[in-house]
Amino acid sequence: REARLEGLLFAQFKLAASDQLIHSPLKMANWNLFAQLLGRMSGINLKGITRRFTDDLSQSLQERALKSPAVLSSRDVDNKIELVLGGMKHLRLKISPESAWEQTCDFLITLGRLFAKSHGQRVKAAFCQCFDVLLIPLAAKASNSHLMHPKWAEALAAISPRLSQMHVKPRHWHVAFPLTATLLCVSNPDNYGSQWLQLILPLQTRIKDRTTKPLC
Repeated sequence: REARLEGLLFAQFKLAASDQLIHSPLKMANWNLFAQLLGRMSGINLKGITRRFTDDLSQSLQERALKSPAVLSSRDVDNKIELVLGGMKHLRLKISPESAWEQTCDFLITLGRLFAKSHGQRVKAAFCQCFDVLLIPLAAKASNSHLMHPKWAEALAAISPRLSQMHVKPRHWHVAFPLTATLLCVSNPDNYGSQWLQLILPLQTRIKDRTTKPLC
């Protein structure tokens, strides 16, 4: 019964089209409601809810890679991916008990691997924004024992390579830098101690730039 309800809610969440949401406050409100309900339900069944999101993302990324006339255009697929990642911001990731923390790690490992397969500026930006929203509450609550868990190291390793590629490219910096800072805050103490200065020092030039100063 629970799985059926989850399926119905996710199907309703997926009915939305981004161009319709922009022009209809009512449809936007409905979409937000379904996203929030799925987020609430993730507090009960994180594994089941997150699998629906990640399976959908995986399928969309495969469709985008095909670039076939038989599937949606890249722009349409990008819109779908952005909406799904936007809805994932309501997911409730837990740090305790340990089994819940391991589920959180497993989900972020899967999402990180999908991030590594992503293409297109909009899609990669949407992934960064989603990760940032999900990780900031964990940064506030997690203890050193959480951050030193082997599965957590695996989660960070899944996210970091693509993020590092984006961080050095000017067109991605505005979304890559905030997530890089957040990722450092959820790193184990040794990594934090050795890397925070490397993150801060390059900001001396960016803080003089009106376009990047607010992020600094």
